[in-house]
Amino acid sequence: MIKKTVFEDLFVLDLANNHFGDVKHAKKIIGEFGKVRKKFNIKACLKFQFRNLDTFVHKNEINNKKNKYVQRFLSTRLEFNDFKILKDFCKKNKFLTACTPFDEESIDEIEKIGFDYLKIASVSSNDWNLLERAANNNIPKIISTGGKTLKEIDKIVSFFSHKNQNFALMHCVALYPSSNSDMQLNTIKDLKERYKGINIGWSTHEEPENLLPSTIALSLGASMFEKHVGINTSKYKLNNYSTSPIQFEKYLNNFFQTKLSLGGIQKAVDKNERKTLNLLDRGIYLRKDIKKDTFLKRDHVYFAFPKSRNQISASEISFKLDKVKLRKKINKDKPLNFKDVKIYQRSNAYRVSEFLHKVKAQLNYNKI
Repeated sequence: MIKKTVFEDLFVLDLANNHFGDVKHAKKIIGEFGKVRKKFNIKACLKFQFRNLDTFVHKNEINNKKNKYVQRFLSTRLEFNDFKILKDFCKKNKFLTACTPFDEESIDEIEKIGFDYLKIASVSSNDWNLLERAANNNIPKIISTGGKTLKEIDKIVSFFSHKNQNFALMHCVALYPSSNSDMQLNTIKDLKERYKGINIGWSTHEEPENLLPSTIALSLGASMFEKHVGINTSKYKLNNYSTSPIQFEKYLNNFFQTKLSLGGIQKAVDKNERKTLNLLDRGIYLRKDIKKDTFLKRDHVYFAFPKSRNQISASEISFKLDKVKLRKKINKDKPLNFKDVKIYQRSNAYRVSEFLHKVKAQLNYNKI
């Protein structure tokens, strides 16, 4: 049994700047997505972003109108106490909470307010001063890797591993929005194989109606899914990569249908599947009259369709490995039934082979 982690089956819903610096609007988003969370009974966290804007934006750049990010950060400002109010409101709506710090002072506030997860953004995942400060607490870390090479991700994994941190990685493409050709989703599989035992997720910026990337990401083994979320109002408009509650419902419906279709890690055989195949199986018939107490050989029998209910099928006896002795005489072209034979144990070679296959399968399962 694989032990589940705090990251397993987690949906990270990023409010980002969709709150527009408006506590009332942010609460409305949380409330609407809370209804969807309850409907689908998912493990989800609302994610905020922290910047100590008094020091994060350089004092000489505050009036820089050409830099859209400076103006966005300043115009959507909330005080840390406002985020405490929103964090408590998330808890009322049964959400876990996460927060992305962009400076060291913001980590102080994350610790004080008590978020469930600390998210490292792609832009900060090689910011070693910030990472050193983040590693001073035991809050589970979710780390996005957009724009990072495998060599850079190796350093991130090495750093947090040596710091004994509980962390997970998000494959991310830092393009807003992302087209299907941008996504490099096979990286999820690569990261899973490269970093055994570390949860790998998919942080996504495709257009909200595009369900293909999440379908593929889940199929490749992603265990966390991050989306930007918000709601449209007459005052505030969603950007083209953020998801509305209705779109999120479609997303989750597709997600769980995909998960249902994928099934478990190990192959399971349905009894109705076996029943159907049994009806289509060939039965064993005698090629000539065979006396009682005769040990059957391959040239004594032939296989033909259909097979009767109690007849031995072509798939049930291996004549290379089994010894089958007749209990009575059976005439030519008659079916070979279970009651007509004594089936001896299979050879030791078969048992050894079967054991080795089981061991190999278990080893592969434990690597997942």
